[in-house]
Amino acid sequence: MTTFSIGHYLDNILKKDNSKKAEIEIISKNTNFPWYKLYVEKRHLNWKEYSTTNPTLLICLTGEVEIQTTKQQFKLYSGNLILFKPQMTYRVRVLTKETILVKLKTSTCFSWKNIFAEMGKPSIKEQVVKNSFVEKYKNKGFIKLENNNIMLSNQILNRAIEEYIQGRMYVTPIDLAYLRLAVFFSFREQLFVTLPTAKTGGFSPETLTQYIDTNFADISLEKAASYFGFNKNYFSSLVKEKTGQSFMEQVDERRMQEAITLLRDPDISLKEIIKQLGYSSKSFFYKKFNSYFGMTPTEMRKKLIKDNDFNN
Repeated sequence: MTTFSIGHYLDNILKKDNSKKAEIEIISKNTNFPWYKLYVEKRHLNWKEYSTTNPTLLICLTGEVEIQTTKQQFKLYSGNLILFKPQMTYRVRVLTKETILVKLKTSTCFSWKNIFAEMGKPSIKEQVVKNSFVEKYKNKGFIKLENNNIMLSNQILNRAIEEYIQGRMYVTPIDLAYLRLAVFFSFREQLFVTLPTAKTGGFSPETLTQYIDTNFADISLEKAASYFGFNKNYFSSLVKEKTGQSFMEQVDERRMQEAITLLRDPDISLKEIIKQLGYSSKSFFYKKFNSYFGMTPTEMRKKLIKDNDFNN
């Protein structure tokens, strides 16, 4: 089961469910799974209120959802995460027909605190990052992570969900290991989401590459210029001067690298690949792809699968 098939699996459950419940429990094939129970939010347009008994992780797999706590209201977009403390009240409103909001409601035998503590002897920088998140968790009652579905942390979470659903052998230790990895990769990746801006001397070819790596699925020259603290025209000239390429040339190059990775998986449709890469239309993606590789994505997929079969 791939990331894409997990989305289809949950989408089919949502479409078939006729109950009046606001959320649907997804039962693991391993009935002894101890760490959490998995739920998917139904696509309702009205606000639904919940209270957490134990720590609860919300993952917006696709679409958009609005979250309201006693003090704040904000949106989660595709790939974003939020971890709630116990005894937190929050409200949910689904905003699109494609939204898939997953909830991992942990059991009493699971502890995020223990996972936070499992850092060995952290460096000063690691300790600062951890403390920042722990303080937010304590004081606000939740941590919101600006992840996206391209990030390794989200890919790991999707594997955790897959393991839970399938209930394979050794799912208990494997799923716990995935959750640990997802936490620390999320911590690391937030450094790229919140890079120092150019106003504080943070712009360089390296930080630009990190920014593109993190944001290429939802990116524009205007957003990047604002992020680094420049006006659009100056930023465009600066990027060309420092790197020898235009901003969009670098974005397209990174997208093409990701396209090859995604095409290796036959379960991911071209429609989903185009969406994950951030292209607005099939024709534009095909034109870009052909200019890079001299063949269509379909032809490349056949070649990649054939090469993989030959090497195996």
